Amino acid sequence: MMRKRLLAIGLLAVTLLSGCNKGVTLTDSDKVDQNHIFQLYQVKYDAGSGEMTAKAVFRLDHRSGEQLRLTTPSQVTANGKVLDLNDQGEYVYSAEKHQQTTLFVYTNNDKKQFKNSVITNTIAFNQENITLNKNKTTQVTVKAEPFEESESVSCTLTKDGETVEIDLDFENGRLIVSPEVLEPVQPGSYTARLVRKNYSQQLKALDRGGEWESQYVSTSKTITVQ
Repeated sequence: MMRKRLLAIGLLAVTLLSGCNKGVTLTDSDKVDQNHIFQLYQVKYDAGSGEMTAKAVFRLDHRSGEQLRLTTPSQVTANGKVLDLNDQGEYVYSAEKHQQTTLFVYTNNDKKQFKNSVITNTIAFNQENITLNKNKTTQVTVKAEPFEESESVSCTLTKDGETVEIDLDFENGRLIVSPEVLEPVQPGSYTARLVRKNYSQQLKALDRGGEWESQYVSTSKTITVQ
């Protein structure tokens, strides 16, 4: 049985999104010590919309450090496509298909290259009628590649415009839904989506390192909580 803490992933998402206002201040990458550049990568695939988004952010020293603008000859690509800089200081690439492996290639101002692969594994509901019981543990079958140690899975439950996310255990092709995780969920009919997450601090970089995360969001399923 597997249960993973999502704190690190949440922090990375916040880091990628911080400073998300027009006019965010960026420092040119050729003005800083290349050994002190911290790499951040994020890939998300939404099976509902069929869209994949890849993002890269570069900061000075650590995850919440000063944001950087890559200056020539520095650049970053994802699966061979050069990423464009948006108003939030994020380098972004979108595609209309799922790619299990997204290869980021970052070239710094010293022309050193760093290749890092972000893995986005799939997950989907594999049964028609699903009822979760607040008083006993329920098992839900899913389709998914084998889980890695770094991965976790959660489920978003949406009703009347409000969403609750619950963390789940995964064992032998089944999600384990305990009464404990359903405590904040009221009985009723919900639109549910599975979110499979992966996270790593192991990547090719210089002194300051970096982090990456991925999310695969499944298509929706109507389920009942009683």
